[in-house]
Formats: sequence, C-alpha cells, structure tokens
Amino acid sequence: MRLLMLLAALALAAPAYAQTGPSATGAPVMIQALPPLAEALRDYLLGTDYPEAFGDTYYRVRIENLVIYDITGDGSPELIAHVFPYYRQSATILIYRLTQDGAIERVMEGLAPGPLVPVSGELIDSHVLRSGVDFSIGGQTDSAEEALDFARRGAAGFGGFVAYRGFFHADSRAGPTYFVDMTGAELPAGVNSCDGFEFSPVRQIETGFVSGASDRPLLAAWTGEEIYFYEISGVSAGGFLRKRVWVAPAPEAMQGVSRTPDGWMTLLGPDGAARAVALQCDGGRCQIAMGSD
Repeated sequence: MRLLMLLAALALAAPAYAQTGPSATGAPVMIQALPPLAEALRDYLLGTDYPEAFGDTYYRVRIENLVIYDITGDGSPELIAHVFPYYRQSATILIYRLTQDGAIERVMEGLAPGPLVPVSGELIDSHVLRSGVDFSIGGQTDSAEEALDFARRGAAGFGGFVAYRGFFHADSRAGPTYFVDMTGAELPAGVNSCDGFEFSPVRQIETGFVSGASDRPLLAAWTGEEIYFYEISGVSAGGFLRKRVWVAPAPEAMQGVSRTPDGWMTLLGPDGAARAVALQCDGGRCQIAMGSD
C-alpha cells in the first residue's frame, strides 16, 4: 500500500506515527500524524470531498506529499497536495484552503503540470466507465483564451472538467467540480479527444522564492524532464486560479527540490547539495541557472 505521506513545510512536524481510518469503502487510509491542518485535511477528504468518487466507487487516498504554504499571499496558508490519481483525467496537484470560519475547502481548479504523455495503462479511463465524454462547441478555435472563457462559464455544471485547446473533457464524478486547465499543453495534430494520452506524473512539489521570474513565491512541480514554476496570486469566486507559469528543463542528474529556512527555493544536485536557483526566461520558457553551493 502506498503510504499517505504528509510533509508539512511551515509547521514543526510532530513525531510521526502511522494511523488508519476507514475510507468510503471501508479500506484503510494511511496517514502520518503531523500538524493539525493535515489532520483536518484527512477528515475533510474522508467525510466531505473524497477524491475520485464515481458512483459508488471510491478509491483509497494517495497523497505523495503535502506542502502547507501561503502561496497566494493572503495571510492564510494553502494546503497543496501532490497526489497520485487513479483516473487519467484527474489533476495531479490539488489545492485546499481555509474558509473564514476555519473549515477546509478544495479549490475547484487543480493542476496537471508537464506535457501530455502516452497512455501508460496504469490509470482508469472515465470513458470506459461511460462516465466521461469529450466534446467541442460550435465555432471553437484553438485559442486558449476562448477555451478558458467557456470553461469558466460551464465547468461548474460537471463533476470533472478539463479544458484543452480545441475540445473539452467532462465526467460525472461525485462531489464538487474538479477543473484542470490544459490549454497550455501541446496536442497531437488533429486530436479532439483524450483517448491516447494522460497527464504527466509529478515527482515532487515545493514552494519558495525564485529569482528571475517573479517577486512572489512560486510553486515548483518537477515532472521528470521539466520543472513547472507557478505563480498563484489568488483564487476567483468561482474557484479558478489566477496564475502564471514558467517551464524550464530540469538540470541533468538533479536529485530534488528543497527550500532554505529563509524561503528561497533550491535544487539538489547530483551530490545532494542544495544550490540556489535563478530563472532566465524568454516568455514562458526558461533555463535554470544554479549556484555553486
């Protein structure tokens, strides 16, 4: 069983011990006892908004790591969960936040960084369950702006909704809507369905300041050969992220992403040493310059 590992970034971790709780199907959900916010998120997942529920089928929660960080700069931390989904059309990063009364709620828009990759056979396709459909609208173009405009007006009517340039995916999963913006992803020529691809798996996430792109803290998502750097400045009333993204090739033989005590993002080189990160960007494409220590 994959352990539900919670790595809290802005809290002192209590001594970790494994405990289990029942999922919606009675299967155990593994969790490590860390900060109260992580415990609250577990309760929210089990009792209010269980991930990837289709009909009466619920899957065990698989969170690879969790970063607790005020990425929007509004004074309240977000809970940013790197997840391993069961379905091909599910986001790989989910964001949760606190309401004014201190409860947890999921932000409707999740993230799926990385290029679209060939079907691995490891994930379930909602189309096979007759719970998913791909469609386009009359007069739709390959404009990312037009696709997002339509999504903002119509996504909330579905369980899951993914916007691509040229077509949309919708499914009937249970609970509040899960939305993913893939209008920046390159599609094979002539493709108007998601039959032949899935989202890239994410290796790691981290938050912190990075010189060269933004004066705000960024969310970094390492997807293998690339690192996606997100600036998330807020969340709209409808649950859409106000975001910008920069993409850079991952340095050869890098071992991971970390953050210094004063909040700056670093990359771990082949020797495991943390090195400062600077981005040199031309539009949304960047190169990474790493310090010597």
